[in-house]
Amino acid sequence: MTRPNVSLVAIAKNESLYLTEWIAYHFAIGFDRIYVYNNDSRDRSLELLEATAAIEPRLSIINWPTNEHSGPQEAAYNHAAQHVGSEWVAFLDIDEFMVPWRDMSITDYLRTMPDDVSSMHVNWRGFGSNGRLSPIYDSVIETFTACSQKNWGNNYHYKSIIRTRA
Repeated sequence: MTRPNVSLVAIAKNESLYLTEWIAYHFAIGFDRIYVYNNDSRDRSLELLEATAAIEPRLSIINWPTNEHSGPQEAAYNHAAQHVGSEWVAFLDIDEFMVPWRDMSITDYLRTMPDDVSSMHVNWRGFGSNGRLSPIYDSVIETFTACSQKNWGNNYHYKSIIRTRA
């Protein structure tokens, strides 16, 4: 088996409303593997993850209970950085959708990085409620289409994509 080039890591807790869409979307934009750390979900998240993993072998589920000595997200991400066997590893929340630059796949974009680049920061671009009052909707990417102005303060937050070897 060849080593995947780009993996995505997230921690999920009670994210059943958009979990399968999030997984399908990120495979569609070019991630080779997705690792979801399930953090004590009490909704249908684990059931949906298991059903998806049964038909999608590139999805891995790691049960990740809350530990009283450390926050679950930081510990899960540290675990993933050490154990995911990909050249690049991205870290997102389940309610965050990475939008590729200039219609490139994430893999194509990362191939343009020089060998000495060890990480990238991807700025947020906030998408609001679009006036919706109900959390029930068919599709995140079809429902939430209006985004913040580029200079909105929260857009200065970023997510990381790290190269596990430099």
